[in-house]
Amino acid sequence: MLARLTACLRAFARRRQIDAEADDEMRFHLEHEIEANLGRGMSPAEAKRVSLRDLGGVTQTREAVREVRTMWLDSVWYDARLALRSLRRTPVFTAVALLTLALGIGANTASSRSSTASCCTPSPTPVRRS
Repeated sequence: MLARLTACLRAFARRRQIDAEADDEMRFHLEHEIEANLGRGMSPAEAKRVSLRDLGGVTQTREAVREVRTMWLDSVWYDARLALRSLRRTPVFTAVALLTLALGIGANTASSRSSTASCCTPSPTPVRRS
């Protein structure tokens, strides 16, 4: 579990490099397919067109690869940035939400401590001496 989380964090930090590597690999496959089509006797323009068609579109393939590689951490990062921008735009709502959270957490802590003190601690009993 820890190794997987570490790998996710590394991939998140290096996502531009990983995208560049995927682009290089796609370019290699496209060039290889073009050379194969040229070897079959096609003109250069037709070989490129057929190769692009056979790959299914460079942009669509790139997006499919990115979608497979995308980790939950990317979406969490995006959601956190969006939430912070929204909260920054509405300071009154932010203040009310934070105050509500603080009061709720404080009330739960107080009730939990009082119920623990009343239920879980032994009541004082007098010690009998013989």
